[in-house]
Amino acid sequence: MSDQGQIAVAYTADVPPAEATDATERKLADLYGRIDRVIASNRRSESIAIGLCIALALVGLGVLIYAVATQSIGFGVVGALVEISVAWPIIQIIRLREKNILLSSMPGVLAGLPPDKEAEAWLKILDKYLT
Repeated sequence: MSDQGQIAVAYTADVPPAEATDATERKLADLYGRIDRVIASNRRSESIAIGLCIALALVGLGVLIYAVATQSIGFGVVGALVEISVAWPIIQIIRLREKNILLSSMPGVLAGLPPDKEAEAWLKILDKYLT
């Protein structure tokens, strides 16, 4: 963090430099805590999606095997549709992983910014990608 960025924060907010820095650091700490909670939530959602994917694959495979054993076209169609529906959880897993990668990499990208600009950038990112 550069001293110029901290001074600019203090003078634009008409607050003494120490108080402005403390407020910005508290805001950043709150943002990092929020990001950690979002990543943890994404991991839980990812686990649920993986479980759903496995369940759909097993059910679809079971229905397809039953359709072949009974030579039933109706069950074959149902089994095929269940197998196709496995794509939805896979898409959700990919999206969650992309969000986690974005959130994990942003601290390094934003580290060079002054604290006030970093907090603003985080808020924009969180609003755009996580809502």
